[in-house]
Amino acid sequence: MIRLANHFTALRDRTRTSGTTESGVAMLTAIFFMVVVAGLSVVLLSVTLSQSAPGLTAQKSTKTIYSAQAGLQAALGVMRTASGTPAAGGEVLGDTAKLPCTLTGSVDGTASGTSYTVAVQYFTTDPTGKGKTWRDSNDGSSCVNGAGPVMNAGDSSIRPRFAFIRSTGVGVTLPGQSATTGNRSLSAVYKFKVNNANVAGGLMYNVSRSHCLQAVSATVGSVIRYQPAASCNTPEKELWIYSKEYRLQLASSALNGAPGLCITGPALDGEDSQNATLQPCAAANDPSRWNQLWSWTNSWQGQKANITGGLSNYCLSAGPSPDYSSGRVKVQRGSCGDRFDASPQVGAGAASKSTNQVVNYKEFGRCLDVTNGQIGYAYMISYPCKQAAGAANQSINWNHKWFYTEPPSGQATLANQEIRVYVDNSDPGGKYCFQSPPSGAGADTTFERCNNSPRQKWERVYNTGNYLSSYVFIDYLGRCLVADSTSTHPGGYSKIRVAACNGSLEQKWNAPPVYVDSDFGGFREVSE
Repeated sequence: MIRLANHFTALRDRTRTSGTTESGVAMLTAIFFMVVVAGLSVVLLSVTLSQSAPGLTAQKSTKTIYSAQAGLQAALGVMRTASGTPAAGGEVLGDTAKLPCTLTGSVDGTASGTSYTVAVQYFTTDPTGKGKTWRDSNDGSSCVNGAGPVMNAGDSSIRPRFAFIRSTGVGVTLPGQSATTGNRSLSAVYKFKVNNANVAGGLMYNVSRSHCLQAVSATVGSVIRYQPAASCNTPEKELWIYSKEYRLQLASSALNGAPGLCITGPALDGEDSQNATLQPCAAANDPSRWNQLWSWTNSWQGQKANITGGLSNYCLSAGPSPDYSSGRVKVQRGSCGDRFDASPQVGAGAASKSTNQVVNYKEFGRCLDVTNGQIGYAYMISYPCKQAAGAANQSINWNHKWFYTEPPSGQATLANQEIRVYVDNSDPGGKYCFQSPPSGAGADTTFERCNNSPRQKWERVYNTGNYLSSYVFIDYLGRCLVADSTSTHPGGYSKIRVAACNGSLEQKWNAPPVYVDSDFGGFREVSE
């Protein structure tokens, strides 16, 4: 019995010892599991925290790219609505003073929310695909909100053809990040709908410029009276166009390509002097249009009924004894009497390179002229372009026929050439070359016998792809030919001089109009 009790006691003790051991292992297992779980929690927390900032940045980035798009559209809207008051002929033109230089705006209606900032650069050459270095070196404009861009200090009439718009979407600053993190920028190029063709329509005056010509009404059959110059403020009755077809049209009647009303002479050749009237302009190939054709030969001369037969003995005139208080414009038979002078805005008629004339683009009714027809005159002038309605060069005086060569097709310039005239149309006896003054000897241009001198060598620049540098004549010292309205002939006509090239319109000669249709494209995301 004693032995059995001892065995029982030993078994009990062994059981107690085994339970204690197993209990310790469970505790260690529990602790280890807690450590693993805590570690995983730390890792998950770290991952969560590490993804929070990129998530917020991505959210901000999405908002700001849409904000940048909103900025582009806002700038586009301002540009497309920057219209001015209608021109004298009724055409609505853009007003560059209303073009934006910078813009800002909010896209979510709160001052602390997402917004955009826009900066605009203006160019005469397409900036599409060009980098910041190119843009900064080719941006010839200065721009102030409320005044718009000024493309060239020498001539404020040069207009921008392209706008480079850079819009940046701006969001709220994220915790622990810089203010610009998540902001995004877009750029685009807007091509303006540009037509820099001169808008014809100007006043016609009597020779003393005391009165302008005014249609009694803009209707068929109206006669034309005189209005004191100080009171010439009725454009629809007072602005006239000298067309390429040699017609004098009432500008307000010729809008949007309409034929318009033309100053018209007698119905039959041989009729006596009579009032000029407004009649519908005949078609360009209508043989009965002879009484609407007018050539400027220092007076407005009509054409014979046989149009190719030359000038008739009819003239537009104030009559032999002008009555400017109550008189009417006459189609005078015989002596022309008091003539009428057109302002440059009336237009150049058919004068062009094809008639061997050189038309100034700013004074677009004026051509290069040998002053007073005297080849040895001390300076040359720009003068109303002589015209020949009947046949090429007929009745155009020699002093308006200047000969030079345009660059070949595909070539922008042609250098080292002469510009010639032929006195009394005589060749070679009357051949003279246009020459620039030597350095330090003033700016006036003259003519001399052609002698191959460097002063008689000119570079004709036609189209370089940049309007500022195109359509000029450059002398041997790199100066540009200019119609200088600050230095004039006693008749009020600009002297032809040389000056530093600046892209201004008075330095452009036989320049075609530049037309660019509206377009909006070249979208890019930028970081520069």
